[in-house]
Amino acid sequence: MTCISNKKNNTRIFVCGLAIASLFFLFPQKAYAENPNAQTDKKSAGVQGIADLDPIKTTPQKFIGRIIKGALGIVGTVALVMMLYAGIKWILAGARGG
Repeated sequence: MTCISNKKNNTRIFVCGLAIASLFFLFPQKAYAENPNAQTDKKSAGVQGIADLDPIKTTPQKFIGRIIKGALGIVGTVALVMMLYAGIKWILAGARGG
C-alpha cells in the first residue's frame, strides 16, 4: 500500500511543480531594454549598428574579425552537435552492453 500512495504523492508533486513552472512561461515579464533617449534622439530612430555592416566603410580589422566570429560560431555549433552525438552514443552503449 505504501508504494501506491508514494507513487500518487510523487505524481501530485510533479504535476504541482509543472503547473508552477508553466506560470513562468505563461506570464513572462517585460524587458525594457530600449534606449531611454530614443524619443529625443533623432539618430536612434533607425536601426542601430547598421552602418557597421557597410562593406565600403569597413576596416580590414573589422572584416577579418567578422570572418573569425562567424567561423568560431560554426565550429562551436559543430562541436556541440558532436558532443551531443557522443553522449547519446555513450548512454546507449551501456544499454546494449557494448
